Amino acid sequence: MLGPGQTTDVLISGDQSPSRYYMAARAYQSAQNAPFDNTTTTAILEYKSSTCAAKNCSSNKPLMPPLPAYNDTATVTTFTKSFRSTGKNFVPTDIDENLFFTIGLGLNPCPPNFNKSSQCQGPNGTRFTASMNNVSFVLPSNFSLLQAHHQRIQGVFTTDFPANPPRKFDYTGNVSRSLFSPVAGTKLYRLKYGSRVQIVLQDTSIVTPENHPIHLHGYDFYIIAQGFGNYNPRTDPSNFNLVDPHLSETRLQCLCLANALPLGCSHHLGSCHGFLGREWSWRIAVHRVINSIFANRHCSFFLAVLLLLASTMSLAIAEIHHHDFVVCSSNKVKRLCKTHNSITVNGMFPGPTLEVKNGDTLVVKVVNKARYNVTIHWHGIRQMRTGWADGPEFVTQCPIRPGGSYTYRFTIEGQEGTLWWHAHSSWLRATVYGALIIHPREGSSYPFAKPKRETPILLGEWWDANPIDVVRQSTRTGAAPNISDAYTINGQPGDLYNCSSEDTAIVPIDFGESNLLRVINAALNQPLFFTVANHKFTVVGADASYLKPFTTSVIMLGPGQTTDVLISGDQLPGRYYMAARAYQSAQNAPFDNTTTTAILEYKSALCPAQCTTKPSMPQLPAYNDTATVTAFSGSLKSPRKVEVPTDIDENLFFAFGLGLNNCPKNFRARRCQGPNGTRFTASMNNVSFVFPSDVALLQAYHHKIPGIYTTDFPASPPVKFDYTGNVSRSLYQPVPGTKLYRLNYGSRVQVVLQGTSIVTPENHPIHLHGYDFYIIAEGFGNFNPETHKSKFNLVDPPMRNTVAVPANGWAVIRFVADNPGVWLMHCHLDVHITWGLAMAFLVDNGIGELQSVEPPPADLPIC
Repeated sequence: MLGPGQTTDVLISGDQSPSRYYMAARAYQSAQNAPFDNTTTTAILEYKSSTCAAKNCSSNKPLMPPLPAYNDTATVTTFTKSFRSTGKNFVPTDIDENLFFTIGLGLNPCPPNFNKSSQCQGPNGTRFTASMNNVSFVLPSNFSLLQAHHQRIQGVFTTDFPANPPRKFDYTGNVSRSLFSPVAGTKLYRLKYGSRVQIVLQDTSIVTPENHPIHLHGYDFYIIAQGFGNYNPRTDPSNFNLVDPHLSETRLQCLCLANALPLGCSHHLGSCHGFLGREWSWRIAVHRVINSIFANRHCSFFLAVLLLLASTMSLAIAEIHHHDFVVCSSNKVKRLCKTHNSITVNGMFPGPTLEVKNGDTLVVKVVNKARYNVTIHWHGIRQMRTGWADGPEFVTQCPIRPGGSYTYRFTIEGQEGTLWWHAHSSWLRATVYGALIIHPREGSSYPFAKPKRETPILLGEWWDANPIDVVRQSTRTGAAPNISDAYTINGQPGDLYNCSSEDTAIVPIDFGESNLLRVINAALNQPLFFTVANHKFTVVGADASYLKPFTTSVIMLGPGQTTDVLISGDQLPGRYYMAARAYQSAQNAPFDNTTTTAILEYKSALCPAQCTTKPSMPQLPAYNDTATVTAFSGSLKSPRKVEVPTDIDENLFFAFGLGLNNCPKNFRARRCQGPNGTRFTASMNNVSFVFPSDVALLQAYHHKIPGIYTTDFPASPPVKFDYTGNVSRSLYQPVPGTKLYRLNYGSRVQVVLQGTSIVTPENHPIHLHGYDFYIIAEGFGNFNPETHKSKFNLVDPPMRNTVAVPANGWAVIRFVADNPGVWLMHCHLDVHITWGLAMAFLVDNGIGELQSVEPPPADLPIC
């Protein structure tokens, strides 16, 4: 059953005997004793294979369906109560404005100057009217309400619409005749921007009860409850569905009802979607942050409704956060018994944690007082149209030279959770990194119970040397770089390393508390397992996207990835190690096989902080436990059905991996110290990416500077081969180039990321700048487009910005190219991007300013 203005999508199967069947529509009439059109309209569902259809006959009447009686409210109620969202919704709570609107028809006495026989033909010589909270809405005639508000024109409206009916009465009972005549007025209800609003929409039985389709302009809303009779604020909230209520914009409301809403905007009108209801002035507008939802007229039931702002509207005033980052050498970083002259931000290691809300703007001035070039990348931020702030060196900007500065400006749009920031120049991110926490908008909440505490957990990698010297030696010799000497948690190696026990990081908790651990793998080159002794994790998010919660004792993060986990203080108060160690998938490759620890400490534990009792140690997976990694990644799901791109425009296949270049003739042996006198390299589709040095790619695109790049990056490997088998030595040497792949704005893109066994198979964390994407499938071996499509999860795949492609395996991702600019895709093992495991998408501008890259900032560094 649909009220005027409503839509419903239904599937129908051709599962009957091939023939012709009527589809029919007739009235549902809830108003008692009111005249209505009691006819039936029909169309014909005709099976193409039916005998009659083949002969184009018209003699046989189609089968006629039985229709409910015109006043079958029971069928309507059963149908509407069946509506549920596909997953848990983020229904607003902590209501600021609790409103109660009564709604119904009315009868005005015939004015003395009216001709009673021609102008007062309502019941007993009256005129029909309608109202909300006894106010019959009058539309202005000289100005629109929004114009009057915007231009501050006086006398067009007032803002004294009542929050409650001026007089309480038995709304669905026998109503006094004195309540039949409302007051006319153009009254708006004013709300503070960002208010969380609940409206009980209570219908009345004035004149007659009736089912009304109430439409709210500018918003969708959640219908959280409905019932018959008068709404009872003490007992009826127990019926509220705050888990999976249906999202709608027009609600068929019957009999008496009640609503609840949280909203924000300028002028929005709520009205009955029946024409007569509007003519009789059954409307309301809410001024400034405008909420409106209007109850159905006179009946004997109530409906509770929560209105939720569309995701493009802000529930609160967004803030602008200003920060200063001074990048400099700090001689105060002492680790593993040595004091190092490390590069840090503001003298902190790790760097400052930035905390913002969804919708806020960050303005970060970076001053470079170090001896190296530097840029800062805001890992995972979408940077919609603000590619100049993305940060990868020579991709979206030239580096900030020593003594220079640059101010990054960008807005957080539709993202919540844990991200991070780090240097994107050489290997500076070994010590230049920090957390970037995005909280829900003011008035919104997590889709899980708010934890008592929140703690960033930054996993890092430490060299007992200058990381820049480490990578320079590797580049000079062509060999793999020296492995790290330690891993760190929040900058500290932990008390399993020499000279480190006193500064081991402490994470507080207490019995009965919950702590949201925001875990970030900031290591340069190593995927890491992470766990806590005797405690379970509830995984709730990854890469600033919420996940369907699940429980595990260990998580694995590739470099660049983040994971949000809830941990409960449900063990005997004491001290427990949290620990991280390597997941190493590359066969026979050297790696740092040490373990970093921090301590989860119960505040009420009997052991004081200075006690020497060793904390309990967790059991960590073996370093090569791919089965645990696969089980963990396979558990990641979005919390509800999502809109995965279909009807793909660009179907891409990227084979990637390491390689070995033969030693150039003019190189000495000491410059070719890779396997068998070669030099390590890496590539995607046989192209080893070369970063420009004179101008950034985005600058070259924006200013149309030729000769910096080409747009002939191949859509598939130039040579097909057994990607995960024994690969011919002839395929070990890729071609160097600065090749981009061009995408039209709005393209629906699928990328198969196929790992190869060239040199060695390995788990690769592939990060895409400027976008989130859905991971719709993963597997081992060679991707098969014929058979592996059956594995595609097009219902609730996880959304991420970095995918850990399995060793000797593949992953399939999808996204819509709705962010113009030049966006780097690369392996987040920094040694691999150094060797060329990268490519970049050039997404062309769309139509108009809102689909185009913003102009470059005035202080953008020059090369």
